[in-house]
Amino acid sequence: VYNLDTIRSNISRLKAAFRDWTIKFSAKSNINQDVIQTVRDEGVDIVCGSPQEIRRLQRLGVDPESIQYVAVQPGKEAIETLTNIDGQSELTVSIESLGTLHRLIENDFTGKATVRINSNYLTEQDSFTSRNAKFGLSPESAVEAFNLIEDSAIDPVSMYCHTGKMKTEHKMSLFYEALQGLSAFIKEKNIPVNAVNVG
Repeated sequence: VYNLDTIRSNISRLKAAFRDWTIKFSAKSNINQDVIQTVRDEGVDIVCGSPQEIRRLQRLGVDPESIQYVAVQPGKEAIETLTNIDGQSELTVSIESLGTLHRLIENDFTGKATVRINSNYLTEQDSFTSRNAKFGLSPESAVEAFNLIEDSAIDPVSMYCHTGKMKTEHKMSLFYEALQGLSAFIKEKNIPVNAVNVG
């Protein structure tokens, strides 16, 4: 049983707390038709992580502009879905590896990209994952990704990092530390984006 009024109330509280931010809902948590419709009616974008979720969101009438696809190593089915979706130029894909980026370029993807940097490079906090883990690019690889994107039909719209795997008890201070590190990296490397995404 889902209480749609409670969902609306929670979204209202989030919007009040983060006035200048775009709030996104994770489809993997609940792909129920009425929940998705309520979330979209409240102006919240959707993050998904599988080709099945993308196709279901399409069937529910969610605009590609409102969808961000996040997956560490999308398989062949996912790449085909991303590159054949109606309105793909409005879809945003998280680039978490150079391999994924190469496959998207080879398959003529013309959508938007948010390049994920491993948050371990942005903070001094201990993490459950190492710097060479699969969760995002190193700073050097992120710069390489933007160089590849510049020579492709993909539109670089943002940079993305995720702080969920950190050990620290001070989650909000970690959030700000990662945000500051990401902002400093963007300025230092003159990265051509106009938004940041901190999961």
